[in-house]
Amino acid sequence: MKKYHYFLVLIAIGIIGKWVVMPSVKTMKLRQDREREKQHKEVLSSCFLRGKCSVSELLSMRSQTGNQKEQLREYVLKNWESLVHQSPKTMWYLKAQIIMAEDINEEFISDILKLSKFNQQAFLQGLSHCHNRHCLDFGKKYYARFNQEDFYDEINLIRIKVPGHWSEKNDILRRLLDSYESSREFTKAATLIDFIPNHPMLKKFLEKHYLRVIGHTHIEKVALHLARYNPGWHDRNYKRVMKSRYMAHIDAFLLNMKVGCPQKLKEIFSYKSYWNEATLEIAKKEARYLFKEMSPVVSDLGLKKEDFIASSKCTEQRETTF
Repeated sequence: MKKYHYFLVLIAIGIIGKWVVMPSVKTMKLRQDREREKQHKEVLSSCFLRGKCSVSELLSMRSQTGNQKEQLREYVLKNWESLVHQSPKTMWYLKAQIIMAEDINEEFISDILKLSKFNQQAFLQGLSHCHNRHCLDFGKKYYARFNQEDFYDEINLIRIKVPGHWSEKNDILRRLLDSYESSREFTKAATLIDFIPNHPMLKKFLEKHYLRVIGHTHIEKVALHLARYNPGWHDRNYKRVMKSRYMAHIDAFLLNMKVGCPQKLKEIFSYKSYWNEATLEIAKKEARYLFKEMSPVVSDLGLKKEDFIASSKCTEQRETTF
């Protein structure tokens, strides 16, 4: 009888879990997601609501679109004198990113050309990192009005972005990458990924100088780019990357293996004794997408066959040999 009662209790718990607890958990998660989204929107607009925004708050909103972009532009123009006094370089950078159709005129460009060299460069940097059509239209129409030597990198970045034939752009890109290499500003090449993702010249440059890219965000961006668009990148570079002991670069390299599907898995994972716990965890998660059969490598990572992601594109195209 006790076993029977115990069995009934288990059934009741199962029913409660399925029909009461789980829906409640899902509802709570949805509520939390909505609350996070609401808080994010409030953070972006809170300074507008209180009527005072710092320069850093405004800069964080430069990528916004729609109504918030309009709010940003309206606030910047209304409070321009005080803001530009606080941080001239940042505000001229930001002003380039809020260009609208009405700014593409002779009066506006004339005012920009009267600025100091320092502020002109800030404006051009903002323009070169802006992706909306008004920025492109402005850049295409007026880039030749700036000093081509003083603002070589910024102007050529703008020229690559505006519509045109690659018969001309290839030479511009070559000279721009040469400039980054000679100045040892390799990280600047990461900004090119957004609008020329699959160019052989850029891929070659980023692969060669991957370990010289600075900043986690840029490193991860370049690693994903190479994994996606440069087949065999992992297999060609695993020794160089792993021996570097640059953990940010190693982590990004491993994190994107399920994108690139390297073949030399045994060789890559042979370096695991040099990895810290965080890196090992990244490698373990990636391995689920890379292997479809048990092997010494998989066992050492503590994975079981049921951990594998059967639908992974890497396992579908690979015959594992160990």
